Amino acid sequence: ESKRVSENEDWWKEFADRAEKSGLDVRAIEHGGKIVLLLQIIAHCDAIGDKVVVFSQSLPTLSYIEEVLNSPDWMGFKLFLPDNTRKQKLGGWRRNQEYLRIDGSVDAKERG
Repeated sequence: ESKRVSENEDWWKEFADRAEKSGLDVRAIEHGGKIVLLLQIIAHCDAIGDKVVVFSQSLPTLSYIEEVLNSPDWMGFKLFLPDNTRKQKLGGWRRNQEYLRIDGSVDAKERG
């Protein structure tokens, strides 16, 4: 079981290694490692047709994520998708079309 836990702890290393080989330092503060990883997850899920739910207690964080998703090229982030996934256009996503945002400003009846 300890080997299985160890494998789970290292799930992100392959992405980090590939990103760094391409010149992207995921640990650099100007790249915001968390948003880079979130966008990687969102892009991968979109490529395979899965949905993603992102939770945050911070409205400014949700607004930043939304700003990135709305930008034409996800603010220039380099994404690394497996070769066997379709190469979809990223960026320029629109609220209530490519994604939904549910926060405290959404009426409880609409939240379902």
